[in-house]
Amino acid sequence: MSVKNCLKPVLEERLKLKKLTSYRFRKLTGLSTGTAERIDDPNWVPSEKVLDIICRTFRIQPGEFLYWVPDASESEN
Repeated sequence: MSVKNCLKPVLEERLKLKKLTSYRFRKLTGLSTGTAERIDDPNWVPSEKVLDIICRTFRIQPGEFLYWVPDASESEN
């Protein structure tokens, strides 16, 4: 089982931006540089604290940018 994120494109659409940079994300959320740079990584699943900050800042639900992908062995069943 894998949980993936599509945070960057969702926020770009919501904020009507052509490109959301990690710098802008960091400035809007107050998160660290290292955390902000991970918005491009679909395999990154934010911690509970980071999820809360993202959801609070952008008034967004986790289900809008996190999704589950079954493992190959699970999809055969």
